[in-house]
Amino acid sequence: MRLRFAEFVVAEEVLYEARHSRDQLLVIIAQITFLLPISLLAVLLVRVGGRLADQADQVLQHQSQLEEQAIELEQQVEELELANTELGEAIDETLSARDRAENEARERDRSNAFLKAALASTPVATSLLDTDLRYMMVNPAITRITGIPAEEHPGRTLRELNPKLNNELEIALRRVAETGTPLVDMRVTRAEVTGVSPRREMLVNSYPICSADGTILGVGVSAIDMTELQQLQEHLHQTQKLETVGHLAAGIAHDFNNLLTVIRTYCELILLELSPSSPHREELTEIHSAAERAGTLARQLLSVGRRNTLLAKPLDINEVIRGVEAMLRRVTRSGVTVKTVLDHSLGVMCADPSQIEQVLMNLVINAVDAMPTGGEILLRTSNAELDRHYASAHPGVIAGGYVRLTVSDTGSGMDQETQEHIFEPFFTTKGVNNGTGLGLATVYGIVHQMHGHITVDSELGKGTTFTIFFPREISEEGTNPRRNRAAQNKASPRGAETLLVAEDDDALLASLTHALTRFGYTVLDANHGGAAIRIAAQREQTIDLLLTDLHMPGMDGRDLAVRVSAIHPETKVLFMSGSFGGADALTDGLGADDIFIAKPFSADDLALKIREVLARS
Repeated sequence: MRLRFAEFVVAEEVLYEARHSRDQLLVIIAQITFLLPISLLAVLLVRVGGRLADQADQVLQHQSQLEEQAIELEQQVEELELANTELGEAIDETLSARDRAENEARERDRSNAFLKAALASTPVATSLLDTDLRYMMVNPAITRITGIPAEEHPGRTLRELNPKLNNELEIALRRVAETGTPLVDMRVTRAEVTGVSPRREMLVNSYPICSADGTILGVGVSAIDMTELQQLQEHLHQTQKLETVGHLAAGIAHDFNNLLTVIRTYCELILLELSPSSPHREELTEIHSAAERAGTLARQLLSVGRRNTLLAKPLDINEVIRGVEAMLRRVTRSGVTVKTVLDHSLGVMCADPSQIEQVLMNLVINAVDAMPTGGEILLRTSNAELDRHYASAHPGVIAGGYVRLTVSDTGSGMDQETQEHIFEPFFTTKGVNNGTGLGLATVYGIVHQMHGHITVDSELGKGTTFTIFFPREISEEGTNPRRNRAAQNKASPRGAETLLVAEDDDALLASLTHALTRFGYTVLDANHGGAAIRIAAQREQTIDLLLTDLHMPGMDGRDLAVRVSAIHPETKVLFMSGSFGGADALTDGLGADDIFIAKPFSADDLALKIREVLARS
């Protein structure tokens, strides 16, 4: 049993070993079965891992490269951002520079436009020339100097533009272009260019135009037209001469008219006493006529100085011409005819008819003297309108409506030099003892005293035309007014009132006292203002009228009238003078209601004027 058991145990051990081996084999198989796929998987994984590792290495390499590239990109981005910033700054600077350039261009355009406008607006003729004296730029004012449109100047030289250019001016401008020395206040006369521009007097200044480094690029020229200024100076000179002669004439005429008044008064008084058959009547009449002619000469002297008395009133100059037409024909010589062409729609002017008659007479006599072998004188009237352009070109003329009188002859005419002097007092071309030289000066004085204007147009061998413009009168009723003429005082020249006569000329005072006493008046005479005041203060009775000279030494007639009126308020006043002008009434202190009589006057004229004053309420 034991053996069997041992055998069993051995068998069991063998079986166990077999079973164990089998189990191990199964385990091994199972392990192999289990491990083999794992191994294969492991191998696969290893291989895959290797590949993955390789790929990972590659990825890492790529990642490293990408990182490097990213770093490089970051650097590039930073560089790009920096470059972009710099570019933005450059763009900002460029835009700012462009804005500045545009602003500068606009400012330059504005400045250029302003300079061009200033150049175009200046009344001074301005031109810019290169060193060859070729016009580069001019302003419109140059047209008035050259008579050539401004746009025709650029590109042409001074000599090309004006072949008659003043050589002295051209030399002076070339000296400026060569040396850079400015030309200051050079007076230049530009000769008349027929059909283009008249003769001009200019004041020229020139200066070099230089670059920043001092190189002379050209010259600038400014030319001031002195023609009108010279005309004004000549007009002023003429006016001053007339004023001087006027003062002289006034002084002479005052004493001269006093003497003439004495002569006329005594002549008239003696003639009143003489019978018509008296042998001395003719001689006295001639003396009286000579005194009247001398009075006309005195009025001519006063007309020269525009100091004569004007009794202005509305009139039709045609009526004046028709009134003196016969007389004008009588003063002409054989072979000279006088014709008239009168505008019947003529406006009315305000003037003293005697003054117009004197103008006509002087101009006709002057025309007759210019036609020794005969010819024709034409008197023409018309209306005229003088505009501002004409007025600006003729000093002293006021734009407006005028009555135009032209006196033309077919005589010998005058040269330009003679025309420049014909209105001067005592200037004559008639030779010694053949003229006083006052005729045209008188006309000039009368016309200007009436605020008129006179011109002369003459040419040797082609006659002369005088054109006179008298201001046309306009009233509330319109043009061509007709005012009622004051009715003449027809009262008797005699009277019985008391008159105080103040006159510093003893001879005239005696003649006035004698004449007025003859007319029935009680005359209180005084040879100066102080004596007249003493008489007025001492007299208790009424003094009906004060007859006083305007101009007396010590106290003039105005002051005397005021002081006498303070003593005798009822006393009326009549002023007289031999050198008073109606145009100077305001400066002589007389009002519109004051009454005045001009010397020389006749005894009858004085008596009528006294009655007129005494008849006033």
